[in-house]
Amino acid sequence: MLKTVDELIGQITQLYNMYANGVERAPPRTHVTRLESMMKKLDHAYRSSSADKFRYSQLKNKLNVYRERWEKSQKSLEKK
Repeated sequence: MLKTVDELIGQITQLYNMYANGVERAPPRTHVTRLESMMKKLDHAYRSSSADKFRYSQLKNKLNVYRERWEKSQKSLEKK
């Protein structure tokens, strides 16, 4: 599931880029909602190995960075 989350972050980034360039008409809200749902499930899941804990922490930080970037780009597009 960690790999799926990482791939979904990449897909959402591509969709936001397409939205910013005018290819998509709306931001990828459904993808973001699905990603947040998956992160909530992972947050409550038991991670037995240190590697899984580290990977989850990495993904959570990556998501936070991208979420801020997505929000900024969406706000700047809405102002135009």
